[in-house]
Amino acid sequence: MQVLQTIDTRSSALRLTGPGPDRADLERILAAGVRAPDHGRLAPWRFRVLEGDARHVLGDALAGFTRRTKPDATADQIEAARAKALRAPVVVVVAARTVAVAKVPEIEQLLAVGAAVQNMCLA
Repeated sequence: MQVLQTIDTRSSALRLTGPGPDRADLERILAAGVRAPDHGRLAPWRFRVLEGDARHVLGDALAGFTRRTKPDATADQIEAARAKALRAPVVVVVAARTVAVAKVPEIEQLLAVGAAVQNMCLA
């Protein structure tokens, strides 16, 4: 089965070079994400595709987060955090937007977001 082969051969890359996925590929990847199991049909995921200079906005946010959470961070550590956003030609940012619904606990909504990310990785 092709899915099992994809799982068995998956690995993480430190850097990805261009070209990144084209528009049709990105649409397919995002479509796989929204097909994740979603108890309550709340669609708690939010996806944002960043390309080109938009990745610098993410890099600035990562640098600011590092400054706030690690007050002793060196300039090199802050710049390393900023550079993470530039390690791929396209970055899909995933956020969880949970809803306070008694029927579906927040943890289930967060797990649905994780399942969406896994579907996108497999796609």
